[in-house]
Amino acid sequence: MPAATGLGEGNEPVAVHADVAGLQGGSEYLFRLVGENSFGTTRSYELSFTTKAAVNLEIGAATEIGPTTTTLNGTVDPEGAPIAACEFEYVTEAAFLEAGGFTTPLKAPCEEPDAATIGAGQGPVPVKAEVTGLTPNTEYAFRLSAESAFGTSASPPASFETHGPPTLGEVQASGVTETTATIEAQVDPHGEPTSFQVEYVTQAQFEAGEYAGATPVPVPAQELGSGVGFISASQVISELTPGTTYHYRVVAQNPAGAPVIGPDKAFATFGMPGLLLPDGRAYELVSPAEKEGGEVIPGEVSRNALGVGCFEPGHDECLPGVSLAPKRPLQTSADGNAVVFFGQPFSASSSSGTNEYRSVRTAQGWATVSLSPPNLGEGSGQGYLEFSPELLANGLLLQTDPSLVAQAPSLGGTGFANLYLTAAGTSFQPLLTSPPPNRGAGSTGSNHFVINYAGANQGTGSVSPLSHVIFLANDALTQEIPGIAPAAPVVPPGSGCSAISTETDCDLYEWTAGGLRLVNVLPGNSEVAEAANFGSANSQLTFSGEEGVNFDHAISDDGARIFWSRRSDGQVFVRIGGVETRQLADPGDFITASPDGSKVLLGDGCLYDVGAGACSGNVTEGQGGFEGILGASADLTRIYYVDTAQLTGNAENANEERAVAGAHNLYVWDEGAITFVARLLQADNNTGRKFGDWKPASSNRSAQVTPDGRYLAFMSAARLTGYDNDHLGGGECLHEAENSPACFEVFEYDATTQRLTCPSCNPTGTRPLDGSNLNLVERPTPSGAGLPQPTNLLPDGRLFFESRDVLSAADQNGKIQDVYEWAPTGFEGCQKAGGCVSLISAGRGSPSEEAYFADATPSGSDVFFVTRARLVRSDHDELLDLYDARVGGGLAEPEPVPPCGAEAACRGGAVQPGPTAVPGSLSLNGGGNPKFKKCRRGFVRKHGKCAKKHGHRRRRGNRHAGSHKRTHRHHQGGAV
Repeated sequence: MPAATGLGEGNEPVAVHADVAGLQGGSEYLFRLVGENSFGTTRSYELSFTTKAAVNLEIGAATEIGPTTTTLNGTVDPEGAPIAACEFEYVTEAAFLEAGGFTTPLKAPCEEPDAATIGAGQGPVPVKAEVTGLTPNTEYAFRLSAESAFGTSASPPASFETHGPPTLGEVQASGVTETTATIEAQVDPHGEPTSFQVEYVTQAQFEAGEYAGATPVPVPAQELGSGVGFISASQVISELTPGTTYHYRVVAQNPAGAPVIGPDKAFATFGMPGLLLPDGRAYELVSPAEKEGGEVIPGEVSRNALGVGCFEPGHDECLPGVSLAPKRPLQTSADGNAVVFFGQPFSASSSSGTNEYRSVRTAQGWATVSLSPPNLGEGSGQGYLEFSPELLANGLLLQTDPSLVAQAPSLGGTGFANLYLTAAGTSFQPLLTSPPPNRGAGSTGSNHFVINYAGANQGTGSVSPLSHVIFLANDALTQEIPGIAPAAPVVPPGSGCSAISTETDCDLYEWTAGGLRLVNVLPGNSEVAEAANFGSANSQLTFSGEEGVNFDHAISDDGARIFWSRRSDGQVFVRIGGVETRQLADPGDFITASPDGSKVLLGDGCLYDVGAGACSGNVTEGQGGFEGILGASADLTRIYYVDTAQLTGNAENANEERAVAGAHNLYVWDEGAITFVARLLQADNNTGRKFGDWKPASSNRSAQVTPDGRYLAFMSAARLTGYDNDHLGGGECLHEAENSPACFEVFEYDATTQRLTCPSCNPTGTRPLDGSNLNLVERPTPSGAGLPQPTNLLPDGRLFFESRDVLSAADQNGKIQDVYEWAPTGFEGCQKAGGCVSLISAGRGSPSEEAYFADATPSGSDVFFVTRARLVRSDHDELLDLYDARVGGGLAEPEPVPPCGAEAACRGGAVQPGPTAVPGSLSLNGGGNPKFKKCRRGFVRKHGKCAKKHGHRRRRGNRHAGSHKRTHRHHQGGAV
C-alpha cells in the first residue's frame, strides 16, 4: 500500500502514513515500511498490531456435563452495537485435530438471552446453550461466536469431556501368598459415581463354565467416587486355596451404562512351604566359623553385591578392607567334597591380601586350609588362576616378586613374573627356571618381563590336567630346534603382552614337563608369526566396543592340539604335538573347538573338520550374519548361536514368533538342521557390567549349555514366553534393559521337545519385583582362560539361579536376592506345566543377608552359595560365609555354650594354632577352629589386627548377647 510519493532528495527524515481499511476484527497483523529509489529497495523491520474485536467475547467452562448432554457458557459484550447473531460451535476433539479447527462444527444458538435480547449496551452479558446428542466418554472442543455491525468474532477454543460408563486401565495381581492375593486396577469413573468389584473362580470352575458362579468381592461393591481421570483401586482376596490357579476379572459400574467387565486374567497361589529344603538338603557351613573378622569374597562384581553399593565411594561394607580388583577362582570338585574360594585373611599368619582357600569335607566336617603363601604378591593379576577338576588338588598361580622358590629366576633379589604349579599349596614348581634374556625383573619400569596365562588342558583318562600350560610372554624364551621350531623372535620393547589387546606383540608358549615349546610356529616349522594369540585373534565386540577373544577349548583336553591365531589377519592355525602346524583352510575367526580338538567352529559359520581339512557344515548356510554362540554340546553336534540372517524362513516357534532379518535371532544347529528358538534383544548381550548371552569368551558369557547340548539356559529382557516382565509398580530393575521397565528373566530351551520355558518368571503370574539372573562372575585373568563357568545348568535340565523376586512362599524377604532351584516338568514328580521352583537360600533377613550362587556339582547334590545369614548354629557372626546346601547333608554341631555366671567361668584353656601348611598359611576345621592371640579388653581382632570395639561388648560365652541378636536363626536341617 503506498504511503507517500515524491519525497524529494533531501537528507532529513520525512514522516509518512497510510490508512488501511477492510481489516478483520480481533486479528493480529504484521507490517513494515518499504522505500525505493535509483539505488535500490530497502525494507524496515517488522512491527505488529491487533485490531479491536467486532464483538468482545469470553468463553466459559462447560457445566452440567452428562453422558450425552452439557451446558456451554460464555459472555458477550456488545460495546454499544446490537448483536445480530450468537451461537456456540462444537466438534469432537478428534475432528478438531484432524481438520485443524472448527471446519464443519455443530452449532447451538445462545439462550437466556438469545441474540435478539442481548441488547446494545456496554459490558459482558452471560449467555449459554444446552447441547444434547453427545457421545459418552468423548472429549469436545467448543467456542462462542457472535456478529454485530462491526463484524463477526469468535472466542478462543475450550474443551470438555462427556461423562459415561467407567473405563478400565491396567489390571494386575500382586502380593500373592498361599491364601491371599491383591487385585489392583486403574479405573476412570468419567464423572459418574462408580463402584468396583473383583470376580474370581478356580481354574476348574473356569474350565467348566468360565465366570458362572464366580465369587464377587467386596460385597457390596467398593465405591470409587465420581471423579474424572484414572484412579487406583485395589481389593484383597482372602481364604484362597494354596497351590491353586485362579481366574479373575474386574467389574466397574456407574449410572451411565451397563457394567464394564475387564479381561480375563489369572494368578496362582503359592503352595504351602515345606519345613525342609528341597531334595532332602541341609545347610553345611563350609568356611570356618572362626575367621578372625575375615570374610569370604564372592566372585560377583557385576553389580552392587549383597545389598550394599560396593562401587559407590565410601561403601565398602560388602567387602570391607579388600580391593575388588583381584579375582580368584571359586571352583568345586565333581563330587562336592572339595571347594576352593578366596577371601580376606582368616588369621594373622595368612597372606596379608586375598587368600585362596581349599575346603575338604571330612567325617568331622569341613576342613579349610589356605593355599596362598604368606608372601603372595598383590595386584597385576597375581594369585591363583585355575585348579585341576578332581578334588582341586593341583593349582596354577602367578607371582612376580618375591619368587616363591629358589629355582625361580630373579635379578638382584627381585623376582621375575612367573607361573607356578602347586600341589595343594604345599609345593611350588616354577614354569620358568631361567631368567628372560631381554627383560627386567619386577613389575615396574618400561622393560619388565610380562607373562600372561592363556589356558591349560583339562585332562583325560590318561593325561593329567594342567600338564600342558599355555601362556604369552614379551620375550624370546626358546632356542631353535632344527626341523621343529625356529628360535622365538625378540619382542619389541614396550609390549605388554595382553591376551585381549591387538596392539602388543607376544610370543605364545607351551609348557610341559619336558620344558618350553614355541607355539606360534607357521607351517613348515621355519618361520614364526611375530604377533599371535591363543584362540582367536580378535573376534566379536564386547560391551564397551573392544574386540573380545574366543578361547573355549583352544587347547584339547589331552594338550595335543593348540589353536592359535595370527593377529594381523585372524587366520587360525593348529599346533599338533608340539612338532607340526596346520593352517585351517577357512578365513573365519576361531570360536570354539571340541574337547578332542577334532572339530572347530569358525566365525563365518564353518564347522571345520581338522582331519579332513575342510568345512563339514555351516551354521549360517552361507548367509552370514553370525554374531556369536551361546554355547554348544561337547562334540559340536548342537550349537546355539545368534545370527542376523533369516535362516528358517517363516517357520514359527511355539510362541508364534519367527526370525526377522536384521534381528538378533537365536538358533540351534542340530547336526545340520536349524531351528529358530527366539528373537533376542541387544540388551541381552549387555547384562550388568560386561556379561551377555553371546559374549566372545565363556568367562563373560551368561548363557550355558549342557554337555549333550539338549538344554540351553540364558537371560533375556524380552517377553519370550508371553510373561509380563515389566517391573511391578513401574520402577527400575537392577539390570535395566535399554532404559525400559523390563526386568531380565532366566529361560531354558529343550532341544528335544523344542520347548522354551521361563524358570524365573513368577509362578503366580504377577509381574516381578525385580529381575533374575544366571551367574555373573568375573574371571581372574584378563582373558578368563581355562576357568569353567559355574554350574547353573545341570545335565538333567535342573537350573540354579539368583532372583530378587519372590518366587516361593518360603521367600519372606521381598526384593532381597536369593538362590533358587528350578526343575522341569516331569522331573521327580514335578507336575506343574511351567516346572517347579524351590528356594535354596534362607529367604529371610535384612538386605545385607542376600545370597549369591557360587557353584553346584554336575549332579546337583551340592549347591554352594555365599551369604551373611547365619544358617547353622555354629555360625555366630554376620560375616560373609560359604555354605553348601547338600542333599542328605548336615553335620553334627556342638551344643550351645550356656551363659556364664562370672567372667572367669567363661575362660577356657588356651588353644594353640594347628599345624601350618607350608608354604600355605592356615589350616582350619569347622568344628575345632584354632584361636589366635587375644586382643586386650575393649579391642577385637579384625582383618588380622586389633581394633577398638564399638557398641555393646558380646561375652564369649553368650552368643545371644550383644547388638546382633537374632530371632530368626536357621538351624542345620534347612527350615526355609
